[in-house]
Amino acid sequence: MKPILCCLALLCLFNSASAQTSISKSNGLAIGSLVPDVALHNVMNHPSGKANLSDYRGQLLILDFWATWCSPCIASLPKTDSLNKVFIGKAMILPITYQSKEDVSKLFAKVSYLRNIAIPIATSEQELHKLFPHSEIPHYIWIDPQGKVVAITGYKEVTSDNITKMLASSSVALKQKDDQVILPYDRSVPLIYNKVDIVPEDILFQSLLVKYKDGFASRIDVLAYPDNTIARLTATNTDLRNLYAYAFSSIKEKFTTARIILEVGDTTRLVYPDADKVGEEAVRTWQKRNTYCYELLVPPAISKDFFSTMQQELSRIFPQYIASIEKRKTKVLALVRTSGDDKIKSRGEAAFSDFGIAEVVLTGRNLNMLVAHWNYTLQLLKVPIIDQTGYTGKVDLVLKCSQSNLESIGKALQAYDLALVYKTIPVDMLVIKDAH
Repeated sequence: MKPILCCLALLCLFNSASAQTSISKSNGLAIGSLVPDVALHNVMNHPSGKANLSDYRGQLLILDFWATWCSPCIASLPKTDSLNKVFIGKAMILPITYQSKEDVSKLFAKVSYLRNIAIPIATSEQELHKLFPHSEIPHYIWIDPQGKVVAITGYKEVTSDNITKMLASSSVALKQKDDQVILPYDRSVPLIYNKVDIVPEDILFQSLLVKYKDGFASRIDVLAYPDNTIARLTATNTDLRNLYAYAFSSIKEKFTTARIILEVGDTTRLVYPDADKVGEEAVRTWQKRNTYCYELLVPPAISKDFFSTMQQELSRIFPQYIASIEKRKTKVLALVRTSGDDKIKSRGEAAFSDFGIAEVVLTGRNLNMLVAHWNYTLQLLKVPIIDQTGYTGKVDLVLKCSQSNLESIGKALQAYDLALVYKTIPVDMLVIKDAH
């Protein structure tokens, strides 16, 4: 089913002196240009219902571009009526709208202070909009008795005093309206896909979730600000369990699969199927149905709240689940010290780390980096690996051993009076439950 685009136009009074139009700006007539004789075919409150611009030659003509949804425009109509009566035969303000006569009639019938106004109004007008493109309304074009554009202004300049001055001398300089270009905008598609030259530097906040996309690897990339808070997270073809894991993680600690408890009736939407049991094709089918591309970008002002923002978004997008961190008694592999001798204290050299499959080197780093590494290389053990050394300082160590073999790692740790031991203890676990 295609999405239905709903556009609601709110007719409300506000203090702003301008409102956006749907007409894009292009090259048009400028001050000093002669205006061609345009035929107006749908003029309300006119004896014949038709008029030509040449009908107003010999007097000052002010074209008033407006619309029924523009509150400042509507509020100016009684003033227009009064000025036309004051300067009858000398000056004429002619409202111009691209909307139909029916639209205008409905407005005048609905707004009480417009019911006694019967000024000529050019409706369904397109040609003048092309000659005088603009990005905000109300928009006024001043044309002298000889048919030349002498001013382009906003509503504040349309006063009895200025009209009198312009009639005395068309060289009077009025404040020109600062009208910016409005780019074409296709409201049927999201803003980011419009041809509006949006570049990465323009984006202050972005949240995007799309379905599986062929050609993307399954991975998560994180970009940080200089203070190490998260600026952007980009996940491609990632399952929901891993998205939750990152949302509830922190810079120092990530919830691996071994630290996630699923208390849901149907785990098949959250857990990858076993390729050995169902085959590679079934796994690919599962990925297309149950993985997502997700991106969240936040400004520095709220980057410290990045993870809570991501949690809130996932909660709104997937309301069928509730995720939270709970203390649960869990079997873990705990990194512990086996003596009081400090054999890992850093000598204060420049920070360095290198993680290989057969060797790990840490210089001037924290132990949490080592634990994070093992939670990846030893994930087949399906138990969380946690740091219970209580050691908060920087360390220096070199472990020459297979990083996927627990026995090999244990032997290498002995030189530093460290060990990995199994324990069952209360641990912070990420618990995902059914909402109902």
